[in-house]
Amino acid sequence: MMRATIILLLHLTFCLSACPIFAQQISDIRVNASFENVTLDEILRGIDKQYKVDIYFCKKWLPSEKISVHFNRQRLDDALKQLLANSGLHYATYSDYAIIIAPESILSQKFTQQFYMEQRADRLQSVQQRFSFEQNMKVLGDTTLTVLPQEALLEGRISDQISGEGLSGTTLYIPSLDRSVSTDENGNYRLNIPTNYYRLEVRYVGYEPIEQNIRLAGDARWNIQLLPDALQLNEVVISEKADDSNVRSVQMGISRLSPLQIKQIPAFLGEVDVIRSLLTLPGVTTVGEGASGFNVRGGNIDQNLIMQDEALIFNASHVLGLFSVFNPDALQEVTLYKGNIPAQYGGRLSSVLDVKLKNGDFQEFKGQGGLGVIASRILLEGPLVQDKTSLLVAARSSYSDWVLRLLNDPDLQQSKAFFYDINAKLAHRFGEGSNLTLAYYRSYDNFQYSDQFGYAWGTQTASLRWNQIITPQLSSSSTAVYGDNDNTSYEPEGVAAFELNNGMYNYKLRQNFFWTPLESHNLQGGAEWVRYQAKPEKRAPRNNTSEVSPAQVNKDHGQEMAFYVNDEFELNDRLAFSLGLRYTLFQQIGPDQQYIYLDDAPRSKVTLYDSIAFKAGEVVQRYSGLEPRVSVKLALDHNNSIKLSYNRIYQYIHLISNTTAAVPVDVWQVSNRYVPPQRADNFSVGYFQNFRNNRWETSVEAFYRHLENVVEYKDLPQLLLNKTLETELLSGTGKAYGAELAIKRNAAVLSGQLAYTYARSLSRVAGNTPGETINRGEWFPSNFDKPHNLNLTMNIRAGYRSTFGINFVYSTGRPVTAPIANYFLGNTPVPHYSSRNQFRIPDYHRLDLSYTVKSNLLKRKNYRGSFTFSVYNVYARNNAFSVFFEKDENNTATAFKLSVLGSIFPAVTYNFEF
Repeated sequence: MMRATIILLLHLTFCLSACPIFAQQISDIRVNASFENVTLDEILRGIDKQYKVDIYFCKKWLPSEKISVHFNRQRLDDALKQLLANSGLHYATYSDYAIIIAPESILSQKFTQQFYMEQRADRLQSVQQRFSFEQNMKVLGDTTLTVLPQEALLEGRISDQISGEGLSGTTLYIPSLDRSVSTDENGNYRLNIPTNYYRLEVRYVGYEPIEQNIRLAGDARWNIQLLPDALQLNEVVISEKADDSNVRSVQMGISRLSPLQIKQIPAFLGEVDVIRSLLTLPGVTTVGEGASGFNVRGGNIDQNLIMQDEALIFNASHVLGLFSVFNPDALQEVTLYKGNIPAQYGGRLSSVLDVKLKNGDFQEFKGQGGLGVIASRILLEGPLVQDKTSLLVAARSSYSDWVLRLLNDPDLQQSKAFFYDINAKLAHRFGEGSNLTLAYYRSYDNFQYSDQFGYAWGTQTASLRWNQIITPQLSSSSTAVYGDNDNTSYEPEGVAAFELNNGMYNYKLRQNFFWTPLESHNLQGGAEWVRYQAKPEKRAPRNNTSEVSPAQVNKDHGQEMAFYVNDEFELNDRLAFSLGLRYTLFQQIGPDQQYIYLDDAPRSKVTLYDSIAFKAGEVVQRYSGLEPRVSVKLALDHNNSIKLSYNRIYQYIHLISNTTAAVPVDVWQVSNRYVPPQRADNFSVGYFQNFRNNRWETSVEAFYRHLENVVEYKDLPQLLLNKTLETELLSGTGKAYGAELAIKRNAAVLSGQLAYTYARSLSRVAGNTPGETINRGEWFPSNFDKPHNLNLTMNIRAGYRSTFGINFVYSTGRPVTAPIANYFLGNTPVPHYSSRNQFRIPDYHRLDLSYTVKSNLLKRKNYRGSFTFSVYNVYARNNAFSVFFEKDENNTATAFKLSVLGSIFPAVTYNFEF
């Protein structure tokens, strides 16, 4: 560093000195040089460089013709006269050590002085910049070549410096070219650019950015390691990968959560939650407090494809929707696709939630966790073989019964609520570009309301994944997945005590290839197979005193196959495309007993006249379809872009539930003869603009979805233990449309997001008979139609160690069907109900606050802790989850409101890391 400083000072001194010796030498300089077929600009620069003289001029003044001249110890002033003859240019000396060349008509003493000062300042700045650039420059390629190539290939891998794990989606940006490239799912990148000097910027959310000066002299490989941001590690922030990727990316309707600000969003009883963080995004809603799952752009909860390390998750909630199944400490990245869904994903109509868990640390043992009022968690990770094999184990468990004991409601005091989940991940590196991971997940929930009813459900998954770099342009990912879901509902006591069990096994194989044949193209292609093997519905007595008789109904099985290809490419600096095509084939697989009904008559037990038996493994029903995917980005400038997208998607598995919020007893039904696959055509258009160097991000998106074969239900359907389930189901059409506005602020002291969504979700069922028609065949709101949704989140850094969090939510009440009159059948009053979903429950709104204070990181370098104090539902709003009706003494139906969390909930959580 000292040597560089001395050289710089000497260089600047040399440039700035008005040394009199130059005055004596200018007239004595003898030029001895030859120039063949070059421009006057090149000749003057050659003389300036070879001799002790500074020559200043503007290139635009010089003739562009190439000439050849030879000087044999010729005086400099004579050489200049020869070169400038017949050009209209002349020269003058300034302060005896510089030469100014300009048109003769403007050359004067005043002009010479002013022009010298301007050019001298520019040259000095250029010298300083070049010196600074070269001092921090990395040379890539072979600089010994006599003739450098005009273009070179720069490639490599970007990874986590600590774990060595490749960082998918990292942005490498070259400002001078306004060019960027993103890494593939294994962290590899590839870029063809002209050989030259550049400044490169490498950025990934949650990691310290890198800015590197390089000289690219030829084809080169440069592996880059990023260091996790120590001051922000293990907080969660809703963010895109690059600061301006919302504008630059061809994808629209995509949001990423990296382990960086979920914990800053106030959560129920102080426990952070991935699903609740998704609900702060535009277009993502829930039917109510305590409801399982989430709704995206007017879609049902079963229309979301949810994966954890590529394993299918059918129930993403703990404790009836109060917590999600995802352990925030174990996350690497969460990505939600709700606009353009690339062709590598399919099977669900509304969205894709892709959750990736991090690998364990390959170099040192570490741990983190949290202690809360109703649940605690712990994560341990470290190497089994240094730099080769790592293990991560994470667990969570609740102990919430003591909280229920404090409530005033006697039924709640006798209730129980419990859950646990376990994550384990083993990772092994075989060598450069080859690694194998094995991930395991297990969860269990049990909720019992007093002595009246209860639910128990569990999930178990295992996924094996092998990533391999085949060539610098081609990488492969192979995955095998096993899943097991168990659901139970029960009545705990009495002669009616029973257990009702159902569930599903699922198996998945996936082969994906990522190929970059050209620098501007990112292709993904592959195949996928998924098998759904439903467990039979079984009812059994729960105890010896129960009088419930056993019963069993077998469920349908199926398998889904898909082949896909997707290409993201830039046509030029302004226009980019994502084009994909997916072909899906579904088969219902035996054994099965398929019932046959009379034609042109409603399906019922009365019109059932025959059945067909299918053996195990025999194909019962087939469906297939092509799914085109298109997304276009038009960049208006660096900070503005317009995007459009279209998707067609088929869904071959459906959640059968006539309740507003799904419960664990609900079953999944594969497509069959009477339940055809749902199909959606999704359209969206958006405008994106950033302000003040990406400190403010804004977007407006409009969407429209047309649906076919939407599953609806007859009035008062019997959905459980029904061998002829199709007699209770109806097929309709649907549409969802709306607009989303998002305003996001990225700043150190004050950050946050305002998200507003206007969305409608409507259905229509117009059958051949009144019994197969709903609301006279007119459009009616779906159960999850909530037109207005507003969410405001803010994080205020009060100091280096403390942060305030604010979260406000408002939404329109969901639709309900209500009794509007009574009529008498004899002496028995019978309620008359409105058309389906013609009324709404009261609007929902809630305010949450949190305050997080961290321990002094400087005093305890190997241990970090923080306290989070949170208040959920600050003003104790008694929000309605549902409205039910009871008759009074006059046989008049009176409405009553059910609130799941109708009070204020303060909490404290202690989080730690070592």
